[in-house]
Amino acid sequence: MVHKHLLTGCTPTPLGHYLKALGTLRLVAEQKDSKACGYWRDDTFVLQTHLDWEALERFFLEEYRPTPILAPWNGGSGFYPKDNKEGINRLLTASLQRFGTFSAAIQVAQKVLQDCGLTTERPKDLAKRNLIERLRAEWPDEALPWLDAALTLTDKKTGFPPLFGSGGNDGRLEFTNNFHQRLLMLFDLNSGAALTDGSFFLAHSLLGLGTSLLVDGAVGQYLPGAIGGVNASTGFSGDTLGNPWDFLLMLEGSLLFASVITRKLGSSEGSEVGFPFTVKAMCVGSGQSGFADQESARAELWLPLWDAPATFAELRVLFGEGRATLGRRPARDGLDFVRSVAGLGVDRGLTSFQRFGILNRNGMNYLATPLSRVAVRRNLRVDLIRDLDQGGWLSRVGQLAANKKEAHRLTSLAGRVMEGLFEFSKTPDNPIFVQEVLMALGRLHVHLALASGSREKLPPVPLLSPDWLFAADDASDELRLATALAGLYWPKCSMRNHVLPMAENGRGWAAAKGESRDWVWTKGGVVANLLAVLQRRLWHAQYSGQGDIFPDHGLLRVDRAALAAFLAGACDDDRLGDLLAGLILLKWQDMGNHVFSKRSAATSGTIPASFAALKLLTLSPETLHYFNVLPVEGVLSFPREIPAVLAAGQRQRAVTLAWQRLRSSGIKLMAHTPDVGLVAGERMGAALLLPMDAATLGGMIRQLHIGEADLLTVV
Repeated sequence: MVHKHLLTGCTPTPLGHYLKALGTLRLVAEQKDSKACGYWRDDTFVLQTHLDWEALERFFLEEYRPTPILAPWNGGSGFYPKDNKEGINRLLTASLQRFGTFSAAIQVAQKVLQDCGLTTERPKDLAKRNLIERLRAEWPDEALPWLDAALTLTDKKTGFPPLFGSGGNDGRLEFTNNFHQRLLMLFDLNSGAALTDGSFFLAHSLLGLGTSLLVDGAVGQYLPGAIGGVNASTGFSGDTLGNPWDFLLMLEGSLLFASVITRKLGSSEGSEVGFPFTVKAMCVGSGQSGFADQESARAELWLPLWDAPATFAELRVLFGEGRATLGRRPARDGLDFVRSVAGLGVDRGLTSFQRFGILNRNGMNYLATPLSRVAVRRNLRVDLIRDLDQGGWLSRVGQLAANKKEAHRLTSLAGRVMEGLFEFSKTPDNPIFVQEVLMALGRLHVHLALASGSREKLPPVPLLSPDWLFAADDASDELRLATALAGLYWPKCSMRNHVLPMAENGRGWAAAKGESRDWVWTKGGVVANLLAVLQRRLWHAQYSGQGDIFPDHGLLRVDRAALAAFLAGACDDDRLGDLLAGLILLKWQDMGNHVFSKRSAATSGTIPASFAALKLLTLSPETLHYFNVLPVEGVLSFPREIPAVLAAGQRQRAVTLAWQRLRSSGIKLMAHTPDVGLVAGERMGAALLLPMDAATLGGMIRQLHIGEADLLTVV
């Protein structure tokens, strides 16, 4: 019969309880039931075995053979004169067979220390390396999994996995000696019998039963909630309390994280240490950490969760591989890892990853801090981020975000880019997160442009694929408007040149102010900035002969609903400006034909006839002839003073000037000048830059030509 034990004491967080689940499965599978399986269900570990609860309890209390977990290379390990030797001495003299391997490993370690002349203090540098090499060669096989998990020797240095501090100790806390002391709390090493509370402690550890009978003992970084200290109890200060079985099973489970040696194919740079599911910390995607933590953080752990029964042999393969890849290179940090998860660059069969950061907390101590849960879901759009990898640009942004010496505003904007990319990677098919990335990129570039001293910190991003726009399409007015504006272009100039000070080749920042005369964007809002672009285009038309002021041949056009929303002030102007600043970073020459998503519901609004009159002045003769509005011999030009008049708030004067110019060109209009309406002058001027679709233009032209009303209803 197969029994399924719901181990409510084994959960994905904290880290110690995750490791405890692995330790439970490992010991049962290796020492009692080789067919035992485990999986996660509703954040609880399920152990599947032929052992019922009584048999499982009897195994741990009467048959469990502890793994020899020793660290003779560390001070405090029990091998040196000033160390606590109680655990080592008791284990050394244990007569029972279940502790025999432990005793043998201690004897070998003592002999090697004696041979190496290391009897008074822990070794350092070369002596430490020589000691580890001797132990690796002479220890019994049962002791090697711990050695491989605690440290690794490469051809250059000794590698220490973040999970075990610096080889089995974290500051003054020695994991191995604490492991020995927990054994003494649970077992009589001479008779092998479990002590009185052993059964109760086991049920509490595995089944999560409540108890007040915990013992005082260090827990290290694995159980942050149990470290004690100020405000850790009902009184002013609380003790460090824990369950001995928690510590034992936690270290037993950690042996799955044995490190490996990796070498890049064809590389002559030597070996590197690789630790399963461990990457460089990047403190994004969580409210538990920030970029201020990144420099001092040890690493990130991405611990896999799965919902189908898996044997320990299968898990050993999974953790033995223990890596995620981006293309042909391994994931280096948290952002790389979440991109790999989204691209299915990890072993299949996993449902999610619990992400931990080994962060500096509680004074100088390190704690395994839960950061976030990331589901394993295919996100085809995550490949868009490759555009940012070109030339190492994204790596430079990450370094900038974590640089404490840079101005806070600059690092904050760089950090928002990284945060946006993390959320975008873990949330498939959500255009809002794509927009957040584009807006973050836009804000960063505008800041770099305005803070000229910062431009040398970061070059402009390599131009992005048009697929960014397709992925960002949420049918919103803000995106439609920003897209239409970003796609505007003139001879030798595009909207990008007006928003950013670009070099003539378009590949970097302008070297000097005179090289970026088209740049007019400031810290003002999007309406004021668009009006400044309009005035710059007028200057070009008058003095440099660069062609049309208003290119109605923009790559993408807005519909009547979006135009009405902008004129009415119903759009989020800040979002519109940020989207525009992000969308100008796309390769517009590769855009082709983009069809916006359909709106989820009908949108209504009004377009003032006064604006229609102003807009008519901006259309090319070809467009006016197409609508049969301008006589063949007619000539229509835009009054140069209109932008300044609108900026000054003199809307009626601007409309009157437009009306007079239209009539003098031979265009048939309604009898009276349209009412100026409620639209602010600056907003009307900014809207003149918007290229519009044929239906919208035709409606405005018919309204002015027929003269039935002052307002054109948008349906």
